[in-house]
This record gives sequence, structure tokens and C-alpha cells, in this order.
Amino acid sequence: MSYIEQINIAISYIEDHLFDPITYDEISKVSGFSRWHFGRIIRAMVGDTIKEYTQKRRLSFANHYPAHLNYILTFLPISGTAYY
Repeated sequence: MSYIEQINIAISYIEDHLFDPITYDEISKVSGFSRWHFGRIIRAMVGDTIKEYTQKRRLSFANHYPAHLNYILTFLPISGTAYY
């Protein structure tokens, strides 16, 4: 299996468990790499650490699908404008 296939498996795992508490060790184990090697490979191929990638994906999801999340939006009135 190539590096690209293994990284794609890891990314699919992240996407499937985007809002679950997952660990770095779980993701590296799914990819078949050691934790250290996985960190280097994912950074080289994706351009982010696994933590950065996961945070960006969560924010992107929240931005595109706000109705599907169980979060309460808080409005902060500042100068007559509502920010959330």
C-alpha cells in the first residue's frame, strides 16, 4: 500500500469520527504508520499537523452545516450589532 493510500485511510477515519474524541495514536494506528512517522508524512502531504487539520475540518463543517450541530449561538450586542 502506498503512502497516499495510507494517508487517505487516515483522513477517511478522521472524517468519519470528526466530532468524536479521537487520539493521535488511533489515527496513526489506522494508517499503519508509527506515531512519529505518521506525523511527518501527514505534515508533508497535507501541509498541517493532524491537530491543525482536524480543527480546520471541524470549523469548516460547522461553517457549512450549522443547523446540524447542537451548539447554542450566543449573541453579543456590541454597538447595536449582534455577533455570534
